[in-house]
Amino acid sequence: MLSTAPSEMESKAKQFKLYRDNAWQGWKDIVYTEDPSRPLSGPQKAPEYDYLFTLYQVWLRRRLLAIYKSRRMMMSWFFIWLHLQIAMFNTNRLVFLVSKKEENSDELVKRCEFIYDHIPSEFLPFKPKKYSKYCLLGFPELRSRIVGVPEGSDQLRQFASSAVFFDEFAFWRNQEKAFAAAMPTVEQSGRFTIVSTVQPGYYYEFCTDRTDLVGTKIGD
Repeated sequence: MLSTAPSEMESKAKQFKLYRDNAWQGWKDIVYTEDPSRPLSGPQKAPEYDYLFTLYQVWLRRRLLAIYKSRRMMMSWFFIWLHLQIAMFNTNRLVFLVSKKEENSDELVKRCEFIYDHIPSEFLPFKPKKYSKYCLLGFPELRSRIVGVPEGSDQLRQFASSAVFFDEFAFWRNQEKAFAAAMPTVEQSGRFTIVSTVQPGYYYEFCTDRTDLVGTKIGD
């Protein structure tokens, strides 16, 4: 019967703790993404762009973060990883990934699962067991899960969440109502991150301080 030496178990535990405590290190070491426009290229190592590291440092300090961007900057993949990292390295976490339509939200959850499935075993010898279905990726041993939901003012109202991620928020129909409804779910200790391509309207005015929002402060 094979057994794992204490020194080997200690080494594995240190690796797990490293990526639990430092999501940027995980992005550099264990994250692979894919480009739908190049289906034959296979999994690609996550790029170590300086602006992503800067955003990571800001994200650590601010529980409410809203970003508008140009296309093809890898920000959706990056923040999907940060939200996957919350769920798969911690206990009792509830993470919501929200997009305009339910199928788009399911695609965000599938990106989480893609990253999970392609983590090299030499960097992370053991991973928490997963289960997945439409719009859901769960880690039963940790009692943590990632849920994909479509936009809507009532989608998150009854939950207290660990983190909420809004993707391409500028293209949603009822942005102000969705924002106001999501805020109470993270007021205690959760994170709220919004990323979207530049688009004139409510979200652009929000990011550039051209509109007044009531009750948007959730602390540092």
